[in-house]
Amino acid sequence: QLEAALDEDYSPVPEIHNDPDFHGYRSRQRFWEQQVEEIRRLMGRSGAVRFYYSGFAQAVLLDRLMPDWKVGVWDDDVWLEDLLAEAVLDNNRTHDPPSEPSTSAGR
Repeated sequence: QLEAALDEDYSPVPEIHNDPDFHGYRSRQRFWEQQVEEIRRLMGRSGAVRFYYSGFAQAVLLDRLMPDWKVGVWDDDVWLEDLLAEAVLDNNRTHDPPSEPSTSAGR
């Protein structure tokens, strides 16, 4: 939904406009900004509410890096941190930078 808010050309399925609770995706960017600001505000503080915001941030990252992450998230021994580590490793494998050209060639 965040990406839909950022893409001006995005068009939802027409049926969604019949939903009285649907107000478009334009408020998603502002919502995201508010959540990030709240994360910053809570840094260094104690309390369980911090885990809500860190979980939210992890879920947003997983949405981007591993779109199907929600399929098994409720299984036993599945942790967002582990899924995120897997997603980052997979992303690094598929987006490895090109190797540096050899400096000894042509000497």
